[in-house]
Amino acid sequence: MTRKEKKLLTVMVSLFGLYFLPFKIIPAIYSWFEQEYDKVYSLKAHINRYKDLWVNRDQWDSDYKKALQEWQQINDTALQGTTRDVVAGKLQDLLKQVASKHNLRVRTLDLPEFAETKDWLFVSQSMEFEGNSQDIMDFITDLENDKTTLHIGSLEIRIFQQKQLFANITVTGFNHSVKVAEQNNENA
Repeated sequence: MTRKEKKLLTVMVSLFGLYFLPFKIIPAIYSWFEQEYDKVYSLKAHINRYKDLWVNRDQWDSDYKKALQEWQQINDTALQGTTRDVVAGKLQDLLKQVASKHNLRVRTLDLPEFAETKDWLFVSQSMEFEGNSQDIMDFITDLENDKTTLHIGSLEIRIFQQKQLFANITVTGFNHSVKVAEQNNENA
C-alpha cells in the first residue's frame, strides 16, 4: 500500500469514526448506562420496600390476626347452612324456639324472602304470633341478645283480645352467599 493510499484510508477511517462515534457509539453506551442505572434504582427501591415490610412485619402480622378474628366473629354470628333453604330453615327454627320459650303461639310463618349480594345472603322471615305484652317484650329481647346477628325489620302489634296481643314481625339474618361458600371450599 502506498503512502497516499494509507493517508486516504486514515482519512476515511477518521471520517467514519467521526460520524459513528457521536451518532451511534456514544448514544448506545449512554443508553446502556441509563438502563443499568434504572435497574440499580429499581433494585434499591425493591430492597427498601422489603426492608420496610420486614421492619413492619409484626404490625402486618397483628393486623392479619385481627382481621381473621373479626372474620371469625362475623362467621360465628351468621346463620349456619350451605344452601339458601337450610339458612332459611335455621332462621325459622330459631324464631319458633324463642317464641315457644316465651309462650307465644305462632299463627303463621310466611315463606322466607332472599336477597343476595356478591358475598352475602340475607334471609327475611315474617311471622305472626299472639301473646301478652311481657312475653312479646321478652321474645324481642331474646332475639336481640341471641348470638346470631338478627335485624328486626318491622314489628306490628294489635290488641287481639282483652290481654292478648296479635303481632307480626319480620326478622332478617345473614350468611355467606352460597357462591362464596363454594369458592372457599374449592380454595381449601
